[in-house]
Amino acid sequence: MECRRDLILLTICAILFFLYFNIHSLHITSTQNLASLASSRAAHEYGAANSTLGFAGIIAVSKDGSPRRDSLIHSANLTGLYVTIPHQPTWTDADVETIKSKNQSIISRGSAMAWLGHLNALKWFVESGLSSALIIEDDVDWDIHLRHHQVPLVASAFRNLLNTTLANTNDPYATLRHHSNSQTFWGDLTQWELIYLGHCGDYFDMKFWPELPHQKFMDESLLPLEQMHVETEEFLRDVGLKNKQRMVHKSKNPLCSFAYGVTRASAMRILAEFSTEEENHGTWAYDVRLLEACRDLGYKCWTSTPELFHHMDEHSSEITEVNGKPLFPLKDKTDGVNTPNIGCGARSEGFKTEDPQVVEYIKHMAAEPGLCLMNTLKIEGGKTISSLG
Repeated sequence: MECRRDLILLTICAILFFLYFNIHSLHITSTQNLASLASSRAAHEYGAANSTLGFAGIIAVSKDGSPRRDSLIHSANLTGLYVTIPHQPTWTDADVETIKSKNQSIISRGSAMAWLGHLNALKWFVESGLSSALIIEDDVDWDIHLRHHQVPLVASAFRNLLNTTLANTNDPYATLRHHSNSQTFWGDLTQWELIYLGHCGDYFDMKFWPELPHQKFMDESLLPLEQMHVETEEFLRDVGLKNKQRMVHKSKNPLCSFAYGVTRASAMRILAEFSTEEENHGTWAYDVRLLEACRDLGYKCWTSTPELFHHMDEHSSEITEVNGKPLFPLKDKTDGVNTPNIGCGARSEGFKTEDPQVVEYIKHMAAEPGLCLMNTLKIEGGKTISSLG
């Protein structure tokens, strides 16, 4: 009888113990934004992107001896990215002249050399036999949550948007072609030509907004709106985005070529059509030529806003190195953030470490979208000490 009473008491204690910890956990969960939970589930459902972010490769535009390369490689290793850096020739005056229009050329030497660097990367990609690639410039920064959280959300929204747009097409055979092609992490490679994941803005007149294909979604890794670049904040508010919201949309005026996805077909088209300035017109830079392709020439272009990659202010670009000054001076409001619009930059000072314990802790942080360390990590007495931003 006494044993039975003890068993009942033990069972009651176990139930109370279970209820305490589950109610406590429920309380923690209930304080989170429901939309945040939905985005976290979406990221979990599709899983982390692979080491090339769902493309067949990541290719960096970087000249030999670039002072930006070591930082690029360190940050790629830190965040689990596999980046290929093709050899880039030393560009001569004759090479620069091949870019220039014979009439009304307006391109600077630095911009021409940067243009040649992009063409070199695209040629390497086409010759590699890869099916798709993300082309990045070697001075870009990205969030440590890029692979585990951001890219899965953006790619999922992009696939949904691409499928919706395709379903609404007037071409009766489009859907048949779509389903007959193999699907990738970035959808049907025959249905897009450029995906802007890194840019300095895709701003447009609001009269185009109601009819522009787009999809909004929550992203807990984003900065608050008031900490975004001034022009980004204004644009996001104009289109009705709230804090922690991102969107994918059909490109309108995408400027800067920090990071963009291409397919074999689109890379070959760019090489064939944009290896020089526009004749009898001139073009400021390679990225302006791509903008013209999306805006005026019917290229199938898509944009993530805000961007996932952005140029670091502290690193002089190749254009600045050659010209001696920026082509377009930046007017960024960063409020202590190292890189405009990037919440937890992989290339920030706090992550420049080779300490294995710190590196492991950073990799742990990368899987938690709301967790960001903004100050330098230190190891004291074998314990990781961090200051969270």
